[in-house]
Amino acid sequence: MEQKGLSGLLLKRQANFSWMTGGGLNLVGITTELGAASLLITKDAKFVICNNIEAPRMEEEENLNSQGLR
Repeated sequence: MEQKGLSGLLLKRQANFSWMTGGGLNLVGITTELGAASLLITKDAKFVICNNIEAPRMEEEENLNSQGLR
């Protein structure tokens, strides 16, 4: 990100989510490349962005808090 002059990176594709979380799944349906949750990576923090319905499931099933994701 620093090389490209980016202040953040938004990852929405299922494959990118899985890569960044060590195998986590952000999918609800398998007919799209985009997942139900996105990751926003900045220099100082990592965030999960999703709707209120998916948030508890993502936190519990994918153990995202232990990976430093907020």
